[in-house]
Amino acid sequence: MNTSSIYTRTDKGAREASADISLARDLRDVLDAIDGSSSVGDLRDRLDHLGEGALDAALNALLLEGFIRESAAGSASPSFPAASGAAGPETASIDGDDSMRKAQALRDKIRARRQGSERSTAEGDQPADPGFEELGRQEAEAQAKWAAEEEASRLAAEQAREEAEAQAKRAAQEEAARRAAEQARQDAEAQAKRAAEEDAARRAAEQARQEAEAQAKRAAAEERERREAAEQVQKLADEQSWREAEEKTRRAEEARARKKAKASEVVSSADPKALRKLGALIAVGLVGVVVLGLVTIHLMSFNGQIPQFEKSLGERFQQPVKITGLRVSLLPHIHLRLEGVSIGAAGQIRIAEVKAAGAFGNLYSDHKVFRSLDLDSPVVTDEGLGWILFGQGQAGNLMFGQVSALNANLDSKNINLPTFDAKLEFDDGGSWKSIAVDSQDKNLTVELKPQGKSVKLDVKARVFKIPFGSALALDELVAGGTADATGLVITDFKGFFYGGTLSGNARLKWGESWSLAGEVSAKQLDSSRVVPALLRDARVVATASYLMQAPEGRKLFAAPRLEGSFVIPRGTLLGVDLGRTLEGRGTRGDTQFSELAGSFLHENGATQFRQLRLSEGAMSASGTAEIDADRNVRGRIALELKLSGEPRRAKLAFSGNLKSIEWR
Repeated sequence: MNTSSIYTRTDKGAREASADISLARDLRDVLDAIDGSSSVGDLRDRLDHLGEGALDAALNALLLEGFIRESAAGSASPSFPAASGAAGPETASIDGDDSMRKAQALRDKIRARRQGSERSTAEGDQPADPGFEELGRQEAEAQAKWAAEEEASRLAAEQAREEAEAQAKRAAQEEAARRAAEQARQDAEAQAKRAAEEDAARRAAEQARQEAEAQAKRAAAEERERREAAEQVQKLADEQSWREAEEKTRRAEEARARKKAKASEVVSSADPKALRKLGALIAVGLVGVVVLGLVTIHLMSFNGQIPQFEKSLGERFQQPVKITGLRVSLLPHIHLRLEGVSIGAAGQIRIAEVKAAGAFGNLYSDHKVFRSLDLDSPVVTDEGLGWILFGQGQAGNLMFGQVSALNANLDSKNINLPTFDAKLEFDDGGSWKSIAVDSQDKNLTVELKPQGKSVKLDVKARVFKIPFGSALALDELVAGGTADATGLVITDFKGFFYGGTLSGNARLKWGESWSLAGEVSAKQLDSSRVVPALLRDARVVATASYLMQAPEGRKLFAAPRLEGSFVIPRGTLLGVDLGRTLEGRGTRGDTQFSELAGSFLHENGATQFRQLRLSEGAMSASGTAEIDADRNVRGRIALELKLSGEPRRAKLAFSGNLKSIEWR
């Protein structure tokens, strides 16, 4: 079919188009689309739901039935011969299909016979040749065969299209799979690269850590060597002092020996027995002198040097210092004994005795250096503890290495600590670099290290009694945090409590008033230790936030505020059988449940429970409860049992105390 051909409707086609005759749908669509100006190519674009062969067949059928004709404006003749039978060159454009040519030939014959029949009838001649019907039948068969072939061609084209689409889909899927594989490969390479980089970073960090440890060890070794050298120097100085004392004693002995020699000359002619007796007396006298000297130096008071020590300690703590006595001991090594040491105007730090190990020259020197200080039974108040931890005093002319405190006590009205021992290490600048505290009952250990203007602390306790007026205690407590002059922050703590665990954080502030706040989480608490008269075989899980405020730290727990929620996954509610209650058979018995949950608020000594929810199978309950400051309990719950029929409902009230509850 020539795509540039233009067709227009005949009068018959126009009448039947307007009369809405029963043409086939495809023929109707084509007839409606013919407007005398659209070419075959335009029709193909407009009627793209029809195949090319179907459109050509429809046009041929409409031409054959006289519904359309080729417009004079068309640039080409139809694709099949005109009624006169003349074969146009366009016939060769019908795909060379043999069936199409046969159908066209039959159409030509039918058209010729029809025209001849019409002329004969008009002229009064005999009726048309009866073979006309046979030709029509043959034409119909040929048309049907052509249509079947066209349909087969369409189906083949459709199958080819579907196969092409399937192939394209497979190709797209293969491409997607290839891209996915490529992406996976790239991801794997990136992951491997990241892993390699992380491993390299880890190795570098490990190498840096090892180098830092090695450097720290070298520094520690150097520090140890320096201290040993200093101690050796000090020892040499002590030995020098001792040698000087010995030299002085030796000279005195020589002088006494010379006097003795002179005396011997005088008594040389005396009786030998008398001489031996005199020698024994002289030896006893010498031993007595030595012993008397040693005893005397231990008993001798050096209180005249106390102002120097008070001044040095005062510069250290920036506080007034009082010392009641100063003595010297030679055994087991040379050390000074400072008695009745008090630091602060109100005696915020009090020490019964300080043993300062060092050279004898420290007694008179302005610059005093001691290897160690041993503090006997020191007592420190809250304020004095702050001076030790956060004080900005200067080392001045007083330097010392390690400080040990035995039988120490914290004199605090806010917190009670057992008697403890402590060890303090100092750096070259005179500032403390670590403090280790151990209670004498081996229950509590605290490690402190400076961290800028704060102090980092780690606490461990086998049994830790919570301070500030609380009666609670945690087993196996582990806690860590920081402290400064204004408060303490516990970043995390964890311990065992009521058969479960208690963990959380805390923020403690002190000053003109005290406050304690934080979050706490409880897991697997034994309900029988919390509310023994109410629950059995249940473990409580809860989270809450807390806040306490008081003018003094010891009163913080007097009025705590605690708000949170809880869940009990399984357990038994004691004293009431909710199932029997729903059946109207009384309340006596117990109730097993699969979950009990709700929220709570503890304030001013009373605890309110809201949004209580209990469930067990098809049974559920909801309600509220309250425990007042006197431990009295009261509440209400609503019950519901959902069955296939009408649900059952009931209401209950309860009251009593934590030891005995009555349901009604």
